[in-house]
Amino acid sequence: MQKTDFASRLRKLIKKSGVKQAQIAQALGLSSAAVSYFINGKTLPKTGQLDEIMRVISAPAETIAQMQQALSDARKTAKEKNVTGNNLNHHIFSIRTYHGLSLSQLAVRTGISQKRLTELEGGQNFSAGNENDRIYKTFGNHTGKSKKGTLRLAENNNFGAPVLWLKDLCKYNPAEEPLLAFAHSNLRDFVARSFEDLDEPVLLLADCRELNFPHAGVLQIIVARRHPDKLIPMELRRYADGKFRLWQKNSAIENNNDGDVVFTIPVVEIIMQPVNVEMQN
Repeated sequence: MQKTDFASRLRKLIKKSGVKQAQIAQALGLSSAAVSYFINGKTLPKTGQLDEIMRVISAPAETIAQMQQALSDARKTAKEKNVTGNNLNHHIFSIRTYHGLSLSQLAVRTGISQKRLTELEGGQNFSAGNENDRIYKTFGNHTGKSKKGTLRLAENNNFGAPVLWLKDLCKYNPAEEPLLAFAHSNLRDFVARSFEDLDEPVLLLADCRELNFPHAGVLQIIVARRHPDKLIPMELRRYADGKFRLWQKNSAIENNNDGDVVFTIPVVEIIMQPVNVEMQN
């Protein structure tokens, strides 16, 4: 089964139920644009996301089983790996999700053809010319400036990062997909900043108490696929008991024995906002 076939069936079920996309998006903790991706065959939902959609639309058990099988078949056919390829396609995806735009709407806003945007977002035929500048000029209030003051994509096309909450990682399985793909599928927000030295950056937001910091406030944690060579390795570790801990080589927290480690993520930067902010549920 093709992604488009699965999407068509999902779209019909949602329409028949009378449930709005916004209601489904709220239940999933995603944007309405992300749900639109599911029902238009742009991306496939995860198994848990499909289960939640079925719950929201009150689908019968037989339909749920059929859709679960359809999702499995679509994954096998498409060899789905979520969002892959160059960092520009990640950025186009995030810009569209953030602003709730279709490819045709983005084409009108940027003056880039819909066919070309489809190629770039899909990681195909990637040889971006002035498309970089045109995208950033259009959404200049969500981008940064180069040293010359011209809005542009960083030379390594590594500008911007998706935002997650630390608790979102409770459903992350590194054996299934890279963190960046998971982050785009579960996007909470998008931060515009240059990450020229980082490989696949993601911004995590955490209540200090989630990481046993003895202060009230919020931590902004930049993670990446690997550490820059110039930094002493630091990791965010998730343990079998579901808790997260920070670990750093040659430090007092290097030998903490908190049980079995489920996965680790390289940490590049930590910023603390020492204010009493209640994290959203």
